[in-house]
Amino acid sequence: MHVQALHPFLVTPAEAFGVPVCRLGLASYGQTAITPDDIRHALARGVNFLNWQGLAEGDTAATDAYCSAVASLGADRRSVVVCAQFGARSAADAAAELKSALSALGTDYIDVLTLYYVERSVEWEQITSPGGALRYLRDAQRDGIVRRLGITSHQRPLAAAWPRAGCST
Repeated sequence: MHVQALHPFLVTPAEAFGVPVCRLGLASYGQTAITPDDIRHALARGVNFLNWQGLAEGDTAATDAYCSAVASLGADRRSVVVCAQFGARSAADAAAELKSALSALGTDYIDVLTLYYVERSVEWEQITSPGGALRYLRDAQRDGIVRRLGITSHQRPLAAAWPRAGCST
């Protein structure tokens, strides 16, 4: 795949990923008309950040354009930053979901994995407690299977408290 050079304004160094990352990413959610060809078209024009809805809302991998496009990248995979939304809250569920996500994408690592829609304190407590997803995901990060971890939430005061509180895992 030939990648078109982008204006310097549109890219930012991202040493954590080993490649400059385009400030514009591609994401879609739910039943959209986006196709694997659409994604490859964006990638060929320099967009190299894909935000995949993951399996957090159920397994749609068989019909998902992102899965098909990422799985077809071959050696070009390392030039594309893939972010996946992640629904698991327990370690056991995290192990199963991560295995399924890697299989669906046809890759052996995910660049950014975001704990999806953490909206209540009880969810954060479950994620960070012994047996929670965070310990498992940190181990996956240590092993290079996940490069970076993140969280999505619409609860700003709650989310702002998490970094101050820290976690014991």
